[in-house]
Amino acid sequence: MAATKTPESMKLRSQFSHSLAYLRPLAVFAFAILAVLSLARLGLVLCQLDRVLAAHILAAVFLEGLRFDLVVVGFLLAIPALLLVPFATSRVMAHHGNRWLRSYFTATFIGVLFLELATPSFINQYDARPNAMFLEYLVYPKEVASTLVAGYGYQLLVAAVVIALATLGLRRVLSTSLELPQRPMQFVAALVLTPALLVLCFVAMRSSFDHRAINPSMAALSTDPMANDLGMNSTYTVLYALAEMRHEPEGGFRYGSMAAAEALERVRAQMQVDPALFTDDTIPTLHRQEATRRHSRPKNLVIVLEESLGAEFVGALGGLPLTPNLDALATDGWWFANLYATGTRSVRGLEALITGFTPTPAVSVVKLGRSQRDFFSIARVLRNAGYDTSFI
Repeated sequence: MAATKTPESMKLRSQFSHSLAYLRPLAVFAFAILAVLSLARLGLVLCQLDRVLAAHILAAVFLEGLRFDLVVVGFLLAIPALLLVPFATSRVMAHHGNRWLRSYFTATFIGVLFLELATPSFINQYDARPNAMFLEYLVYPKEVASTLVAGYGYQLLVAAVVIALATLGLRRVLSTSLELPQRPMQFVAALVLTPALLVLCFVAMRSSFDHRAINPSMAALSTDPMANDLGMNSTYTVLYALAEMRHEPEGGFRYGSMAAAEALERVRAQMQVDPALFTDDTIPTLHRQEATRRHSRPKNLVIVLEESLGAEFVGALGGLPLTPNLDALATDGWWFANLYATGTRSVRGLEALITGFTPTPAVSVVKLGRSQRDFFSIARVLRNAGYDTSFI
């Protein structure tokens, strides 16, 4: 006995397919983002294949990468899902919604693509995907722009061409999917689809049913941090860094507590100074040291500060023979061949060398508002001793 379709079932099916037409742009955009992130990850893996194979995480990088890519898709689609009811249930609002969706999808697509295109150069410089350092430098737009143009002009040109072509392709695909159906979506259908879409976005963003949502620790698949970073995407790492920066406590006070007397005792012990040489209890580390050698004329003091110069590029430190002048100075001055950095950034080295500051979790002293005046420094000590000081 053949089954016949009732008018009611045919009407429901028509309404269902009609409602799905409003979701087609969201699906096209999601596919475009996943395609960009997957292709970018494939390119990075091929460029870093030796390290990925050495870490034994080739398959895991792509599996975890899909999870992190879905996080970004869920995040970017949450706003269009929230606007489904006002934009899809009114013919007049649908026209405005289409223009807004086209602009929103284009802008976010360009942002995601730009971060992926910037990733190879960032990895070459910092051995990591764009992170908090990527954001910190944005407060100096003029300096960043001049550096990029001078050092990465070719990469910027290629990136601009790729972004233009990819965006043109996206807009062409979206133009078809954004064609308005003949009638607006039923209000009841929109009310049902909106929470369903939001749940899907939430599940994609959380990507875990454990007590903790997905986070960078879940991409820590090996002992190679850079290889682990390939399992994420740069949009996620930048957004995660931005969220973490918002939660940093004022002043960055994260150290454990210790009695002042014990701390002072430890510091003095490490100084290896005779206790009788400490001269002032109000300044506990102030002490007097007699010179082991006397000179008829005080020596000149020259401190050489090099920006972003690692030991691997200094011949006298066992690196490549790229610094013959520094290598020559190694035998003529005080050469600290086993010195550890006071922090991870250039400003930490500056404040340590000039003023003796130890690294802190707070903002660097160099960046504080009144740090350029009334500050104790090595220059003040030398000036009091009759030296003519200058910072060049």
